[in-house]
Amino acid sequence: MNKISAVRKITEKGQVTLPSSWRKRVGVQNVVFVEKGDVLEVLPAEIITGEEVIFDAKRDNDGKGLPANDLVKALKKDLA
Repeated sequence: MNKISAVRKITEKGQVTLPSSWRKRVGVQNVVFVEKGDVLEVLPAEIITGEEVIFDAKRDNDGKGLPANDLVKALKKDLA
């Protein structure tokens, strides 16, 4: 059974702070979002990519964000 780790507010910019206890325990700098119907899973990027960073905003998009749908498409393409 899944346990609720924390409840967070989504900012006007769509940002959410991940719980520090999870970040410290998992110890990663990058995460991957996986859509499963109405559920959005947050996973350490290393689990999905074998420690390869698929998207880095500074490197790949001049420091600009990336719309979630575009990231999901890129992940699906790269992981296929």
